[in-house]
Amino acid sequence: LGVLGNHDFGGFLFTHRWDQAIGYTWTKPAQGRQARWVTPALYWKARARYDTFAVDYFFVDTNVFDALPPHADASHNLCSREHNLEEGATCGTQGPISVEECPLWFHRLWEAEQEWLQKGLEDSEVEWQVIVTHFPPEHGLEMWQQISAKHGVDLLISGHRHQQEVHYMEPDNFLKPTAFI
Repeated sequence: LGVLGNHDFGGFLFTHRWDQAIGYTWTKPAQGRQARWVTPALYWKARARYDTFAVDYFFVDTNVFDALPPHADASHNLCSREHNLEEGATCGTQGPISVEECPLWFHRLWEAEQEWLQKGLEDSEVEWQVIVTHFPPEHGLEMWQQISAKHGVDLLISGHRHQQEVHYMEPDNFLKPTAFI
């Protein structure tokens, strides 16, 4: 089960076949192969039922935090004018249609996701709620604190930093009692 990160979009460009990573979920495995990753959409939910409890997993695209105006920080910007094509940079109808529109597209996606996540957490009736995202919760901190406090999120799993971190009840866990790794 997965969620896309900035390198799935191309690191510092937005047209690097991220849609193929999603499409791979929907294609038939090659003969003799069964293992596949599952990333059916930019954001999505899965429920897992175990012997004695159930978990709602919410997969949230947080690449908005790397979608800056075209002339900003070219080394950490999916919408960078420097790295995307001067003309013709587009994802067609499924994503940003230009470098200029790119930050707006990611912000619209982020707004829609926040509404979806709030509703999903409100409607969740299982024992555990887990959020999986690429960027750690320092990105969008106020929103993550609000969601964690309001809905009692049990765990937030993130990546991006390429190092393992485990935060639970220590004093500097700004999501406490929500754990995050």
